[in-house]
Parts: sequence; structure tokens; C-alpha cells
Amino acid sequence: MSTIAPAAPVAAPRFTVRALVPGALLVLLLLAYASMLPMAPILADPNGISELTITRGPDRAEIPGESLDCAPEGARTVCTVDVLDRPLRVAITPPESGSVQCFAEYAGRSRGCSVSYNRYPIFPAGANLADDLGFSAAEFDQIAAEAMPWWRLDNGLPLALPVVLLMCPLAAALVVGLSSRRSIAHPRLWVAGVGVGWVALHVGILAVVNTTMFDLVQPVLVVAAVLMFWQWALTRPGWRTGWVRAITAFLVTTVACFVSMFVFLFAAMYID
Repeated sequence: MSTIAPAAPVAAPRFTVRALVPGALLVLLLLAYASMLPMAPILADPNGISELTITRGPDRAEIPGESLDCAPEGARTVCTVDVLDRPLRVAITPPESGSVQCFAEYAGRSRGCSVSYNRYPIFPAGANLADDLGFSAAEFDQIAAEAMPWWRLDNGLPLALPVVLLMCPLAAALVVGLSSRRSIAHPRLWVAGVGVGWVALHVGILAVVNTTMFDLVQPVLVVAAVLMFWQWALTRPGWRTGWVRAITAFLVTTVACFVSMFVFLFAAMYID
């Protein structure tokens, strides 16, 4: 009588699509920060102007520093920008010169100008024009819209912020929810790689912007532990129900993106 040989065990694959999701998230965050770092306020010229604000009562128009054309003139930094097809000229003395003063000129007339500071001395000063320039409320809105670069939202935050916070969790939920449940080989390498990559990404950000806000490392470490546990779960078969896997992926990715974006925006002085 013939016997049936036992089937050879099926080797676990080296990776699956859903196991790649945490690593792909790190890559997308790295690309987003690489595109935003050159315009980060913390890296701006400390002798320049971080932003120009025009106010009148409740009306307010903010012109970010990258929309200003600045150049040194002796001991001063002079910035110009077209406001309603007329040049607005603002001159400010750098902090190294001692007393910091602000001078403004619009439509051939001198205007009242004051200096505002960020809490960090290496951060460039801001200029505020509270003089009545004769703008209507609609013109204030037009000035703010024309001065804001395309990569910033109306509130001045980077356009990449809602893209990361919305698209990454949705994409992760779809991939994890619809992919197979197969285990992969060498899960410990994947877990360690995600943990090291997450911490390295954010410590690198703090090093590049040369900040001493080491309190930001604490939430980074907490999320690193969550991501490592999630990466371990993605190397296992996991729940049979796809929508449960999708919801888990959405929640974990949302928390990771929110914490990561907060750390970056705070360290780079987009928010304070």
C-alpha cells in the first residue's frame, strides 16, 4: 500500500504589502519634511523680517517673509513687496545693531511701524503696520491672498499638513484592510527597523533646526512604541475581519502623523 508523503511546509515570505505600510509612512513623512524645511521660519535669516502684518481694527493681513524681497542696506535690512500694485518698503535694524527700529513707506508716505519678536533671539523679527493705509476689508483679504505662497494655507501653515493628515491614514487603512493576512519571515527586523527609523527621523529634524526643545522627544518615543507594536501585528496574520484591520491602521497612522507633524511644525517654528 502506498503512503502519501506529508506536504512540505510553505516558507513565509520576506515581506507583504501590508507589512510595508509603516516604513512607507516614514518615507512619506521624510519627503514632506524635506520639502518644507527650506522654508522653515527657524532657518530664516535672523537679520531679515519673518513676517509683515498690516492691521486696522479687526482687519488683518499677514505677508510671510518668503514673499518679501529683502536686501541689506548698511546697518539695516530693507524689504519690499507690492501691495495693491504699489510698493511697500519696510526697513528694520538687525538685533546686532543694538536698538531695533522699524521704518515703513507706502505710496510715497511714511507709515507707522513697530517690531515684534519671536521668543527665540535667533529668529528674525516681525514688522507690524498699524497705521491706517486706507484699505477696505475686501482689500485686506485681497492683500493676504496675493501675498500667501501657493504652498501655504490661508492661516500660513504648509499645504502638506492636511495632505499628510488625511491621505496617509486613508491610504494605510485601504492597504491594510484589503491585503492578505500572511505572516512574514524575520518579524523582529521589521519591528526594530520601524522603531529606529521613527526615532532617527525626528531626532534628525531637531538636529537640523538646531533646537533645544528636547521635551518633544517624549511624545516621539511613545509613538515609536505604538508603531513598533503595530508593525509586529502586521507581520502576523491579524484579525480576520478586514474592516477591523482598516480601522486600526487608520487610528494608528492618524496618531503617528499628528504627533509627527506637531513636532516638526513646533520645532521649525511654523507654530509657537
